[in-house]
Amino acid sequence: MAGIPTLGDIGVIFIDCWDANSFLHWQDKGGPKDDFYLNMIETLSNYHIKSYVFHTSFLSLDYVTQDTVNYFKEFILSPNITKDRQQAFKDYLEFGGTERLSRHLNALAGNSNAIFIPTYQGFQTWCQLTEIPNWIVVGGHWSICIHEKPLGFLNIYESKKPFQAFYSIPSCTIKWVQNSVDGDNTEQICTVCTDLDYKTDQLSWDKINDNLYKL
Repeated sequence: MAGIPTLGDIGVIFIDCWDANSFLHWQDKGGPKDDFYLNMIETLSNYHIKSYVFHTSFLSLDYVTQDTVNYFKEFILSPNITKDRQQAFKDYLEFGGTERLSRHLNALAGNSNAIFIPTYQGFQTWCQLTEIPNWIVVGGHWSICIHEKPLGFLNIYESKKPFQAFYSIPSCTIKWVQNSVDGDNTEQICTVCTDLDYKTDQLSWDKINDNLYKL
């Protein structure tokens, strides 16, 4: 991809990258491949990624990927049971549900530098451990989860440290599109974000290139 800025070592936050999204109707999948997540992986391959943070809510306990195992190792498993570790386990359970991470992202979730993180406090602890100041947020959906989840942009904007920078890639960000089916019902159709979404957003964005914005 032309025009990729030099961000140095960066991390990626994957918000609600549910496998079910691949089976919805799409207007634009963010690239030439026939799946949004495959296009996301291709786009992210242009960056020097040092950490993969998976912020997957409603996560089914039936599908345990390595990022979740790494969360237990880092935040929960210990000979000494502390209040922090008890809270970390509670945070994990509160994020539970029936969804699973996209199967296309399993390889990234299996990376030794991948971790599931459900809270902003846990994320900041991870930032201290990894010493990564630059983060790209991807996933969906733009107006809800990407903004309102604990690692969403609204919380990031209010709480980020002065040395931290956060970015968004339009082609790696899902948004909903309403589409009339029969006059009485509506069907939710997915697409990816465009420049207009950033220009009209409640937060202020700087355009870095045709496919990257900085918060």
